[in-house]
Amino acid sequence: MVIGSSLVVTIINIITCIIFEKLAIVEKKHTINEETTGQFIKILMMQWTNIACVVLIVNMDLVLGEVDPLTGERPLFLGFLPIFNGSYADFNSEWYENVGKTICLTMCINIVSPHISKLTIPLITLLFRFIDRGCSSRILSDTGDINSLKTKKVMQEDLNALYTGAQISSHYVYAQNFTYLWVVLMYSTGMPLLYPFGCIFFTILYWVYKFLLLKFYQRTSKFNQELPIYSTNFIKIGLVLHGIFGGLMLTNSSLIPTDRK
Repeated sequence: MVIGSSLVVTIINIITCIIFEKLAIVEKKHTINEETTGQFIKILMMQWTNIACVVLIVNMDLVLGEVDPLTGERPLFLGFLPIFNGSYADFNSEWYENVGKTICLTMCINIVSPHISKLTIPLITLLFRFIDRGCSSRILSDTGDINSLKTKKVMQEDLNALYTGAQISSHYVYAQNFTYLWVVLMYSTGMPLLYPFGCIFFTILYWVYKFLLLKFYQRTSKFNQELPIYSTNFIKIGLVLHGIFGGLMLTNSSLIPTDRK
């Protein structure tokens, strides 16, 4: 059940990222930087909500009503909303055992899942190039003449398209970066296992995109200093989340007794 929930969250994140990237054309932003920033914010908020907030809202009990003895159901929030009527009124041991385990497993899956599609496309492109060269590892002909290439393409435009990589989706990279950062800061006070998860995630993120930038992606016209500078403001939001949820977790008297004998 826990594995299924984590996989569903990951799959939904991937699908919605693709949808948001396609919808960017409909928005008709005035500049490419505005389009990139808008995609970054939407993907970040969607992924963070899906990973960190939905599971919290569904399982938290803020209604504080008694369970109906006949139906076994809890009262709805505001009388009609099926939220905040879960089984946990606080961050107790049961919450960590069930909900916390789901969050940790989701974060573990997200260490590698965001990079699968980004690495699959270059591998498929390499396969197409290999087939185009007649299954040869060398692009030059046997004579070594730079003007004589092993290719089945007739038009130079088609050949350039095959050997030129795509531009980096900077909005996607930064959204993955801050999604993971926010979730780690949000829950790490009570679940310190998220710290090594975060370390592994950011290490893999760095090396994957360093490799892609050097070996696959072309020089980009969609990425400059504006998004990195703008995104630094979102670190402050992560620190606020860390303070709020860290305080709620540390003040739970059932986990950390305050009475002195």
